[in-house]
Amino acid sequence: MKMAVHPEAYLETQSRLTTWTDELEFLGYILCELVDADGLSTRGYECHQAADLPTIVDVVQPQLQKPDGRLAQVMRKKELKALRQSIAQAKQIRNQMAHHATPDEQKLRDLESTKRSLCDLFERAIKSVALERETGQIPWSPCCHIYKTYTEQRQPLVVTVPLNDESLLSIRQRVLRDHDSIQEGLLHRRPKHKATEESRQKQKDDYEAAITRRRQKQERHMALQSHSLTEKLQKLEERFDRSQELSYTKLNVIKERMGAEKEIFHRMRTEILKRGVLQPAGDEPTLFMTILLAISSPLWIPCVLIYHLYSRSYV
Repeated sequence: MKMAVHPEAYLETQSRLTTWTDELEFLGYILCELVDADGLSTRGYECHQAADLPTIVDVVQPQLQKPDGRLAQVMRKKELKALRQSIAQAKQIRNQMAHHATPDEQKLRDLESTKRSLCDLFERAIKSVALERETGQIPWSPCCHIYKTYTEQRQPLVVTVPLNDESLLSIRQRVLRDHDSIQEGLLHRRPKHKATEESRQKQKDDYEAAITRRRQKQERHMALQSHSLTEKLQKLEERFDRSQELSYTKLNVIKERMGAEKEIFHRMRTEILKRGVLQPAGDEPTLFMTILLAISSPLWIPCVLIYHLYSRSYV
């Protein structure tokens, strides 16, 4: 029973295994072209670049083991031994990828170590054989690793991989990146058509229709804006009217309260006046003077009498 694997872990593992397999098949294809190109043809690969990693291993191994093999003639014994050991393990990478396996981290690290070692050995073997055969380049089509190349003749793009001191994997990465950007533009390019009277009329009609749609859109926008402003003004007027009504209501309450207080005042004043405590409001000054004279009479009455007596004596 297979264990459940998280999608992200599965996709990450498959991406790594696929990349490693592609890189090994790229180097293996170049090595096979140098040491035994006919071996790929006899195994049914008319397009040598279509050979998978197990086929490449089957083609390369005899060149390592036979004394007259090309690799046995140009490589040192230590390198031959390391290449035989690594190439025997290379099939595991391809099988893990082909069977959609999800090995654990330790297994992945082991496979990655094998891949790196084998890539280094492949590159050294390629450079050695190319130098011995005086071969400076190998044709290679990057579209097999991306998608079908878009050209007028529908032919795949073929580039030449230089067999110099530069890393072959670096060259591959650069070619794929450049090819990807070029093809991206080509695939999205619109085909050109010769202008006709019908196409010109259609273009004119489309332009007029676009102008009409734009004008209608502006009119709808203005109508919506006018409607929105009308609603805002209406709400503002309603709020003002409610505020005015509330204020008038408060004023009426205050007026009624003031009237009631005034009525109570007059009623209480009338009751007080009826009791005789105070005279009406019109006699208040006279009453005040009377009270003042009564209070000050001990002072001014003797003075009046003395003045009257003196006046008589002088007469």
